[in-house]
Amino acid sequence: MSNALPLRRVAPALMGALVLGACSAKGAAPSGSASRSSSGQGTPPPAVRVQLVVQVQPYHLPVAVEREVAAYWAGQIYLAGGLDTTDTATSGVFARDARSGSVT
Repeated sequence: MSNALPLRRVAPALMGALVLGACSAKGAAPSGSASRSSSGQGTPPPAVRVQLVVQVQPYHLPVAVEREVAAYWAGQIYLAGGLDTTDTATSGVFARDARSGSVT
C-alpha cells in the first residue's frame, strides 16, 4: 500500500504555495537616488490583485511523472524533471499548450 497522496489533492495546495511564495518575495532595497517626499516617507506602490485558478484538465502527460516543476509562459506550460513510476529522477522537458493540451 502506497502512502502517496493523489495528485488531484496535492496539486492545488502545491500551486497555491508556489504562487504565495512567489508573491511574497521581496526585491532589492531601494537605492538612495530615488526622490523622497517632504515627510521622508516614500509613497507606497498601489496594491496588485492576484487571482489563482486551479482546474483539473481532461488531458494527461505522455508518461507518468510526479514532483516535476511547472512554469507558464506565453500560452505554454513547461514541465521539467520529476520522478518516474520507479522513483527515478527524470530529465524530460515537456511544453503543453495551455488551451488545447497538446504536448511538444
